[in-house]
Amino acid sequence: MHRSALAMLFAGLLLGCGGDEESLSAEDRLQGKWGTLSGVNECGTFFGFDDATVEVLIVCELDDGSFGAPSTSGTFVVKEGSFTWTAKASSCPRSAVTTETVAYAFVGEQLRLTVPEGALLLERANSNGASGGGAVAYGCFDQNGTFTSRAIQRW
Repeated sequence: MHRSALAMLFAGLLLGCGGDEESLSAEDRLQGKWGTLSGVNECGTFFGFDDATVEVLIVCELDDGSFGAPSTSGTFVVKEGSFTWTAKASSCPRSAVTTETVAYAFVGEQLRLTVPEGALLLERANSNGASGGGAVAYGCFDQNGTFTSRAIQRW
């Protein structure tokens, strides 16, 4: 997989947009789009929080040079330094998607998400910048890491 191709696909997306967020509540600071290109297996991980809904997109370059992305969206509830999100739609089978509770904290202008398996440090996405664009197929990775294209299903 070529990290540079993934970085180019999202060029401009992760530039900080500035602003004084220190005066906002932690729940309000979550709002917006967050992402990182330094995820596991050279994938980009993106979270979008909008009121009480969340969308998670994990974009990975596939062996053939195209891009595939499991996509899951649902609702979330914030409580004392963590949020619990419940999936309502996904490109992965419903049996593969679980309700998750994720601890979060702000480290400077970054958002740290922590689960028992590890942590992810995200940057706020630029609200007025656009990426160079690109096509991404929705689907799901199986336990062997094989990607299968699959439409988003709502339940």
